[in-house]
Amino acid sequence: MNDRETVEKDFVPETPRDRILAAALDIIEREGPTAATTRAISAAAGVNVAAINYYFRTKEALLDAAFSASWEHALVHIREFLSGDPWDPRKGLRRLARFLLEGGYDHPAVTRATLTAPDGTPREPVISSLVEIEREIAGKLAALGARDTEPVLLGRVTAFFASVTFPPLIPSAAPWLDGPATRAAFAERAADDLLAACGIPD
Repeated sequence: MNDRETVEKDFVPETPRDRILAAALDIIEREGPTAATTRAISAAAGVNVAAINYYFRTKEALLDAAFSASWEHALVHIREFLSGDPWDPRKGLRRLARFLLEGGYDHPAVTRATLTAPDGTPREPVISSLVEIEREIAGKLAALGARDTEPVLLGRVTAFFASVTFPPLIPSAAPWLDGPATRAAFAERAADDLLAACGIPD
């Protein structure tokens, strides 16, 4: 499976609960959060409204579960990109950057809603796990001989994540990222720049 297929591979719902979660995410992506009513979600999932009440009690709890499921699905791939013995930092970080950037462009509404609540505050469980991933990457780079102190190294890794997650959220800020090939090249440069800044050799 290539990285484009990884981005496009959707969560496959196998139970009524999973179908409800998938339907909620699909509606949010296609029509926006306000369109994700319990009636619309139940119709798209092929269940009655009572099923939503049974599994989630409230629409808010349903949406929280949907965004958590979306993030957990992404984490499976992120963990894959950070695995390997020995770990190949260039290959892993390039794949991670392409996945995050293209995933954000493919699913901007869900990406935004997964990171932030409707009132604009960060979804703490997601942000906390993102910080853990940044620390893990910094630790891996330090083990490979990165020359920076821990705070500087963490800052570099955070900047790397920002460079591949920010453009999909505000596409008008990066109009030159106008297609998959351009975005893939940009993502790979972001990974290469991080390694160069850390002094990790080719």
